[in-house]
Amino acid sequence: TFSYEWLVVNIILSMLLGVVFSAYYSVKSRVEEPLTIWAQVRNAIATAAETRSHVSLLYLIVQMEDDDYPAHPSASVTIASLKKAFEKEKMTRQNAAYLLKKTVAYVKDQVDDLTLNVDDAIRVVGQSNQITLKVLDAVDSAYDAM
Repeated sequence: TFSYEWLVVNIILSMLLGVVFSAYYSVKSRVEEPLTIWAQVRNAIATAAETRSHVSLLYLIVQMEDDDYPAHPSASVTIASLKKAFEKEKMTRQNAAYLLKKTVAYVKDQVDDLTLNVDDAIRVVGQSNQITLKVLDAVDSAYDAM
């Protein structure tokens, strides 16, 4: 009876894995360039090896999002400013360069995927209206001054 139960459990787990992988592949196939699971594992291992000596990303995120005491108060970020902001954690030049490279790649991907939904369109129209009214007031006041 034990071997029968073990067989049934294995069959059920195999079916569950089949359903999970099927759903995974159907979602990933909607992406323009889908990666297989093995390619993703290979990329994850390479990234882990590349960032082994880097400052923890979770720590960096927490420090950067701290509103009371931001680790990097400037709006523009460079390799030197990152190293200075995290010199206590001994951030290396390679660590800062890696972060900036990944950030630039992420921003470029976001710009390529720029889509506006209805809420965004209404917000843009409202902001355009406000800017137009401000310019109109400035022109009126300049005209009155003449």
